Amino acid sequence: MKNPLSLNLGSHNRSIVGEVNWEQIEENISSNSFLFEREIVFFSHSEEVMNECSIEFNSSNITFKTYTDFNNALRRGIPVTADIVVLVDSFASASRANFAKLLQKRTTRNLQVIISDNYSVDELVGAIQERLEKLNQLETRGVVVENIIQSRIEPIPNEQKEQSGSARIMAEKDFRDLLNRELSGTENSAPETILAKAIEVIKEIN
Repeated sequence: MKNPLSLNLGSHNRSIVGEVNWEQIEENISSNSFLFEREIVFFSHSEEVMNECSIEFNSSNITFKTYTDFNNALRRGIPVTADIVVLVDSFASASRANFAKLLQKRTTRNLQVIISDNYSVDELVGAIQERLEKLNQLETRGVVVENIIQSRIEPIPNEQKEQSGSARIMAEKDFRDLLNRELSGTENSAPETILAKAIEVIKEIN
């Protein structure tokens, strides 16, 4: 990665900016391609739609599966393993809308559910691509935020060692929440873009 983040941070050496090991973070994110492995699950009476979509994506980082039974998929832990669920056909066991709600209740992950209303393959591919980009953005942001948090909390100054553990944890939680909130509007999922935005946010709170 080129070095768009070589900012003049010297004047902030007594601030939060100065507490963070930016070189370490840049090295961590530049050595990571952020090619997340994804599992896309289709609910359909046949594998035809899945096969057509997999041809369009042609990616070794995406696993495609098709299920014809809601209960069987739940027993196999789909809410935990899948990143995107595509409800193509209706089944007698439950409505697609109700099943979508059930999936969301059974996971704490950013599971994306698409209900296909007679989508063409191109429309379905576009919908999946949009959800993939959203997931990439969320997870890349999480990686950047955690790198910042870890870089900041590892070297604890002597005066902070006297603070209670709960106080340090609360400070860390507040800092994480602030970063996630301020970075939530970042449209570009590139890690260097998110990191540059994080630097701006941190400078503003000092």
